[in-house]
Amino acid sequence: MIKEISCTGLVSLAICCLLCADCTVHESSQPHLYTDPQFGFRLASPDSGWILTDETGIPEVLLTIKSKKMIEDFIPNVTVAIEPLSMMMTAEEYGQRNLRSLKSQGYEIISSEKRVIHHNLFCDLHCLHQDTQPILRFRHLCLVKNRVGFIITCTAPENCYHMYENDFKLIVNSFRFM
Repeated sequence: MIKEISCTGLVSLAICCLLCADCTVHESSQPHLYTDPQFGFRLASPDSGWILTDETGIPEVLLTIKSKKMIEDFIPNVTVAIEPLSMMMTAEEYGQRNLRSLKSQGYEIISSEKRVIHHNLFCDLHCLHQDTQPILRFRHLCLVKNRVGFIITCTAPENCYHMYENDFKLIVNSFRFM
């Protein structure tokens, strides 16, 4: 039995298909969008002021987003690293483990809090490393999914970290599992 579809219904269906197809094309062709098929996440850099690369040379670091500006002989950056976990743990437990590790390496912990981004719970750590020149400020966001620990790290010199905070926030807030 064939049902009639009104002209309005066909036009609506065609527009819906075009919109969906258009969204897919634009999303996959964005030069500042990184999609990781193995771990099933994506992340975007805010604009052409940043360089996005997955050629890090470090197996644990999947992605680096670097500023095009160097400040005090340092390039502000965001990295995404992964760590296979031998046992199940929460983001909070993973964050606390990373917090202890950072403290033992001489980092000064400024703050530690929980944050939800796109339905994912992150442990959000802010810290300083004063044994470097320039003094560096870090934001470590720790997340666990399917026994894999994810760490998004935003890094810039302490005295100009505020200049990059909005871009760091945009990058972090673009993190999504597919």
